[in-house]
Amino acid sequence: CATTSGRVRLSFFAMEPAEFFVAYVQRFVPTWLLLRMVRYYLRFYVGWRMRCGDVVVQQIQCDRHDRASRPVTTQVEVTNEQLYANDPAFFVAHLGPKLKYSACEWPENVSTLGEAETFTIGVYQDKAGLAGLPAGARVLELGCGWGGALPPH
Repeated sequence: CATTSGRVRLSFFAMEPAEFFVAYVQRFVPTWLLLRMVRYYLRFYVGWRMRCGDVVVQQIQCDRHDRASRPVTTQVEVTNEQLYANDPAFFVAHLGPKLKYSACEWPENVSTLGEAETFTIGVYQDKAGLAGLPAGARVLELGCGWGGALPPH
């Protein structure tokens, strides 16, 4: 370790491999390659742990296969009734003006739920690249409430 102005700084020789990768390598690796490397590593590592008899990993794999073989819900009507049982006035009274029913980001300059919704939806739009779409483009929007990520129409 080396000290710089009273702070302890680890040399890159003392770093964990993951820390080293994030600090020095990740910015030069394309995302597609990084995802492929992670998938390969996890497949190898989990397979190795399974072959070594790791009980926790074996249970996770069994649970995963069990969930994949069953439907998400067996009582679709009951689930839909619970989801849509509330009157729309309930949502208008308890959600923000954009009716966004997922989490919001609250930076320091945001003080109302409406501002937080607008800020968060702006983040979604930026990440999805919606600003660069040509006029008249069609967007399938999932998960922002009732069309919350779309501009007013």
